[in-house]
Amino acid sequence: MFALAGISLLAFACQKNENVQDSTPEESQLMKQFLATTYGFLPESIVEHDHCFVAEGDQCFHKEDFWNHYSSGADGEFSVPEAGSDELAADRKHYRWSYLVTKTKNVTIRILPGVPTVWKNAITQAVIDWNALGGGLTFSIQYASSPKFGVVNVSMKTMSNEDYAKAYYPTSNGYPGSDLFINPYFNNILSPNSKTGVIAHEIGHTIGIRHTDSGDGSLITNVSTSCKNNPDPESVMSAEGDFYYGFTTCDREAYKALYKK
Repeated sequence: MFALAGISLLAFACQKNENVQDSTPEESQLMKQFLATTYGFLPESIVEHDHCFVAEGDQCFHKEDFWNHYSSGADGEFSVPEAGSDELAADRKHYRWSYLVTKTKNVTIRILPGVPTVWKNAITQAVIDWNALGGGLTFSIQYASSPKFGVVNVSMKTMSNEDYAKAYYPTSNGYPGSDLFINPYFNNILSPNSKTGVIAHEIGHTIGIRHTDSGDGSLITNVSTSCKNNPDPESVMSAEGDFYYGFTTCDREAYKALYKK
């Protein structure tokens, strides 16, 4: 929501909410068109599920209260022209989502029952790596029996065998993405290092960082010229790549540009 082995990256699947009313086909089409035109997703990359849309395999958008959550522009100094507009150089690389985490400086990764030890270890290492960047957010792990509002709730969820995990972006409420789902299909397939990369990538989505080198979203402008104008194929937020080498220099710059200490 950093694909491994060229597979569409992880995004976030949608959790069933019995209180959500199904949208009409016409409204669903309007929502898909809005995501494509406003946020730069290819229309064919947007897949509709019962209660959400998943774009690019790992970026999820609730249907419930859709227009309130996603239709307002982002406020603040980081608002820039949309990807693909004439104002942007075609080769600028690091991008952000419309909303950031603004209500808290402490991002809690809340691990729910059923997450295997191999993934708990990956979560622990990914949190260590994020904290080592020294940006404006602090990440911590919490074990709990049930989900909680305002934190990133981590659980297992069966999904396509092409998706390692999925995560939600922040919405207009100012809190991190509400859920990070891990596909149990990969419990015994991915290496420990690759699992860490998957989690590090998805945590990036929960705080509003989009795929590197995709051209989708708003350019993160207040980074070095090199990071704006050169590819960053080993980025943690890359949508493709069978690797995890830790965060690149430009990953660090992009994160600190969004979340200053």
